[in-house]
Amino acid sequence: MYRTPTAWLAVFFPFAAAFLIYPHSRLHFFHIQVAGRRGLRPGQERRLITSGIRQHIRHPVYLAHLCMLLALTVGSGEVVLYGLTVFALLTGWPMIRQEEAELERRFGEEYVAYKRAVPAVLIPPLFQVARARQR
Repeated sequence: MYRTPTAWLAVFFPFAAAFLIYPHSRLHFFHIQVAGRRGLRPGQERRLITSGIRQHIRHPVYLAHLCMLLALTVGSGEVVLYGLTVFALLTGWPMIRQEEAELERRFGEEYVAYKRAVPAVLIPPLFQVARARQR
């Protein structure tokens, strides 16, 4: 649909964000855990990971997926990608809520406190800048 490089220049930051977030979201996790399976290796303790990128955002994989999808959608201008983006937004939030319910069952009050302190998919500095402007 788009034939100009300007559209792709506009999506440099979402692409860059996705490529930076993906590797940090896998730290301290095995591949099957990142893929969404409940796999623990024998003898591995269950612990809540709140370090690294997860001290700033609870669901970095979802944020990276969203950044990548938005970049591809805006960059290409393909109607089907706009539809896919809407579908991802409509299905992503319930998936996050279901995952959080499971994490609350698994880790209890420790996860509830973490949930209160760290935003789900917003990057805190952006959130704090927006809040500072409202004052």
